[in-house]
Amino acid sequence: MREATWLASADPTWMLKYLRRRMSRRKLRLFIGEAFLPISQRGGCPLDDEKLSLLPNEIDEWANGKLDSRTVPYSSPLGLFSCNLLENDGFHYFDFARLVWDHDWLDAHRLAKAQRGVEAARFAVLLRDIAGNPFRPVAFLPAWRTDTVVALARTMYDSREFSAMPILADALQDAGCENEQVLNHCRDLNQVHVRGCWVLDAVLQKS
Repeated sequence: MREATWLASADPTWMLKYLRRRMSRRKLRLFIGEAFLPISQRGGCPLDDEKLSLLPNEIDEWANGKLDSRTVPYSSPLGLFSCNLLENDGFHYFDFARLVWDHDWLDAHRLAKAQRGVEAARFAVLLRDIAGNPFRPVAFLPAWRTDTVVALARTMYDSREFSAMPILADALQDAGCENEQVLNHCRDLNQVHVRGCWVLDAVLQKS
């Protein structure tokens, strides 16, 4: 895969293939969780509203290694993700495709071919938010982590509300950051941000 393809791709399976062994388990798990969360909220999911409300926190605990397939019952929200697929280093992009399109619990959400393309494009956008541009890694300077920058990033991460990303860009610039990748990612009003966003992770020193 080339950089231009990465930036324009709407095929998450090939993007994941490129990221294999380049992406941390935490980031991969956050991506899986963020990808499936909107699908699970559409109706027809075998979870009541109370269990669905627990799902974001379970995803975060799973991503940070506090839960795994041996301790998550299949009756729980996270159990529906069959996270045993991601428990070993052999996770492959074809496993992701199977998880997306063929998983039993998605029977109620069988997607028409055109809609699958829409979902795939959404997943690709999420990957770019979480992984950044692997062809141009950013050396994040410690001086950029001022109290204001860290406080803004922490608030957005904890609340899952990312409307202050342009404000974060201003604070980073005040701290001496002139990196266009960082600032443009924060200021792009069309960019989707989720937990695991590569800029927030860089500020909060998460891998």
